[in-house]
Amino acid sequence: MRAVRSASLRKYCQYYIEDATRRRPEAEVFEDWLLHVLLPLAAYAMLAASAYVYRSHARAALFLVAAATLVFLFVGIHNAWDAVTYHVLSDKGEQSEGE
Repeated sequence: MRAVRSASLRKYCQYYIEDATRRRPEAEVFEDWLLHVLLPLAAYAMLAASAYVYRSHARAALFLVAAATLVFLFVGIHNAWDAVTYHVLSDKGEQSEGE
């Protein structure tokens, strides 16, 4: 079950990569690639690896799951912080023109 979930989530990362290279006019910085693509792909790879080795190396598989969880937590907190700061610091001039 974990292997199927991990494969589907890696497919989501692949979709983001294609979307980012196809539709974004502004150039993405390395931080965006790292936190939206590279780190989640690494975490999904850790989950897939833990699904494959859990029968022979249960303890190592649990450490891989824990490491992937910490990566997802870090990425989620960072992306939420980016979203909040973008909405707080974005230009409010567009809203005042419509009033």
